[in-house]
Amino acid sequence: MDCWYQIGRDVFMGLFTGIVASACYEWLVARRKANSLRAKFAFLDGDYEEKHRIEAQGFPTGGRVRVSYCGGSKFLTQGIHKDGHQEWHGEIFMDQEAAVLGEGFYSHNDKDDTGIHRVIYNPTEKHFNVAGRNTSQSNGARFNMIWQRRK
Repeated sequence: MDCWYQIGRDVFMGLFTGIVASACYEWLVARRKANSLRAKFAFLDGDYEEKHRIEAQGFPTGGRVRVSYCGGSKFLTQGIHKDGHQEWHGEIFMDQEAAVLGEGFYSHNDKDDTGIHRVIYNPTEKHFNVAGRNTSQSNGARFNMIWQRRK
């Protein structure tokens, strides 16, 4: 009987040790990946000026966009009007392979106005080139703009 107890204890300890070692390994791999993504994307966090829309005529909007890093490749975005109130909010997910490309969505706070946008970060000029399309309106209006890093 004592022999079965020791065998059972040894099997349990072997399973327990394997599970703990596996969990530690997975945690270390996830931590390493998170640190790698943070190093790749966290510097994009900050405030950007909406320089102008690129349409038939460019015009300054006077607003700013707050890009907040959430971890991984995810960013929260907020469009802040020149008078200080938040007009819209959204999310952007940057491509992990081509780190300068991203896509996401936006939604206005006080009206049914939503859409998608794609971004390309230009590291030389420190701005995002943004192309978007309104998906809540039947005409699907398209827009292009630049988000320039604020100094």
